[in-house]
Amino acid sequence: MLETEWRWLGLLLQSVIGQRQWIYGWQIDTRSFCVFASVALCCYLCTGDTQPGDDDAPAWVKERLLKAEERIKEGDNLKPTHLADIYVYNTKQTNCAEDPANIGSCIPHDEGGYKRELYLCDKQRRLLIAKCLDDQCRRCGKPRLDDYSYHKPWHSKGLAKIGCKDNFLKAMCNETMVDFDTSSPQEQQEL
Repeated sequence: MLETEWRWLGLLLQSVIGQRQWIYGWQIDTRSFCVFASVALCCYLCTGDTQPGDDDAPAWVKERLLKAEERIKEGDNLKPTHLADIYVYNTKQTNCAEDPANIGSCIPHDEGGYKRELYLCDKQRRLLIAKCLDDQCRRCGKPRLDDYSYHKPWHSKGLAKIGCKDNFLKAMCNETMVDFDTSSPQEQQEL
């Protein structure tokens, strides 16, 4: 404790022992002083002086923050080269059984004011997703890495060898090339 805290503690003890105490020229009874001292102590404890610092965060919190920072940095360098198609399989079957329906690259998505998501691939054959403001996926924001956990969207032996997501979805890079400018995250892009 600091010197001032010891002084306040001494004054508190003196006021409890005696019925009235003079503090900086003010006469306060014991009950009022105890209330005042309790409030002052609570305020002191809540200011963060006794709270653990940022360095005391658990390891899993530090790891997640580091991954989020890496994902943001990596997102600045994503350059789509091709469109990716989404294939939907029979939802009553498991492991993407039967023949799929190709629902294309521009998929409905009505979250946060966006109308669609555009699925893309880059040179490393990673799946990228851009949120779009229009129904034709012509006004889209900067793409991000797939955060829906699709399997790698390319295999030399085709769609049959690509992993299945949620027992009924697959994403696969197609041959349609795109010229997608990712220079500014604020600007809306034209494909």
